[in-house]
Amino acid sequence: MNFPNTNTNDQINFLSANNGEIEIHTEQGLIYNTAKVETIAKIITNHTVDVDGTASSSSMDFAEEYGFENNDDAIKLWDAAVDIVIAQQAA
Repeated sequence: MNFPNTNTNDQINFLSANNGEIEIHTEQGLIYNTAKVETIAKIITNHTVDVDGTASSSSMDFAEEYGFENNDDAIKLWDAAVDIVIAQQAA
């Protein structure tokens, strides 16, 4: 089962933290870099995301080493974007 966009075959399959941004990789080789929660939510909306989670680099857990203020900031940024998408779908 996937959410939210089942009309694409280009699933988000990997996340990493890099220079204070989240780097989002898709199966077809697209790479997005952003620190804006709204942009991440838009990327999630335009791709398929596995509801069981997305693989991620340890950089997401140690985000301070990759330009974030705190170690959990990259994960919080991703989670906030997912929450936006879920709220939009529930509306």
